[in-house]
Amino acid sequence: MSINTPVFITGLYRSGTTLLSRSLNANPKIFITFDNVHFMRFCYNKFQPLNSKNILRLINNISRRLLDRNNIKIDKKIIISELQSYKNISYSTIYNNIMKNCFLKKTNKLIWGEKTNVAWGSIPNFLKMFPNGKCIFLLRDPRDVLCSFKKMTDNPYPNYLDSIFASLGAFQYAKFLKKKISKNNLFIIKYENFVNEPEKNLKKICKFIGVSYDKEMININSFRDINGEKWFSNTSYSKSINKISTSSIGKWKKKILNEELCLLEMVLKKEMDVYGYNLSEKKFSTKDLAKSFEIIFASSLLTERFKLWMEENRGVDTYPNNPTWQPVKVDFD
Repeated sequence: MSINTPVFITGLYRSGTTLLSRSLNANPKIFITFDNVHFMRFCYNKFQPLNSKNILRLINNISRRLLDRNNIKIDKKIIISELQSYKNISYSTIYNNIMKNCFLKKTNKLIWGEKTNVAWGSIPNFLKMFPNGKCIFLLRDPRDVLCSFKKMTDNPYPNYLDSIFASLGAFQYAKFLKKKISKNNLFIIKYENFVNEPEKNLKKICKFIGVSYDKEMININSFRDINGEKWFSNTSYSKSINKISTSSIGKWKKKILNEELCLLEMVLKKEMDVYGYNLSEKKFSTKDLAKSFEIIFASSLLTERFKLWMEENRGVDTYPNNPTWQPVKVDFD
């Protein structure tokens, strides 16, 4: 079985990627995994060379991670048996077989997809493996991202402000990808547009993927979680939601602190303008600016991020608690 149009969804944390993935998963032809395999993050190019020993290590790695984190047990024998029918085994054949045998076969659906946050740098490699693949990149107002992340994260204070530099990285890479990748393979959408007109935008996404729109895609009661049970939103501000709603847009106006807003709009001014996010037009005092710098230099992580921005005008594509991350040189111009 050859999958011609697998789907890859990414965006920044707290940007609505889970909501979008559940909506697409409600389509009768599409199955989107629920934060579990993350092949591009944990497997791609990490088991070189792809000999029989390393292929087995890769499969065991996924099997163990799925069982430990999600209590999902996969049949490794089926995957290994099917891979043995290939003369040349590549990462794409392994990825496709894992997604097909572990997930797609349990449904009557035709297209598999993965949602992995903060993985926009993997889009070019995903499309190398699957030239007809479909990548969806979700963006969101960085001020709402910051406030939501601050409320939800367990990262130590003040490292939640790393969302500023991750938003910068997302915006920069989206602009870069838009120049490099065909519209047939890449769909960039703003969270605000999605929730304001979900049916209109889901119809566009369905056309992009090559499937028919289904009305269940806007019915939150039909959304399913990792176990096939009713999905409940992990929104920062409500215990549950019963429809795709605009209620979380602009929450930052009542939640953000002056020093946070000062830092964010200083770093993201140019990128926010490109994507139509109007600045607050707030007049910051010298006290606000001083407090922003005080927060930055209270954290070695934020100091490093700030230095990277100042010296190279570069954001990041990682979580604040990832100690192994290194900046990848990309010419954004």
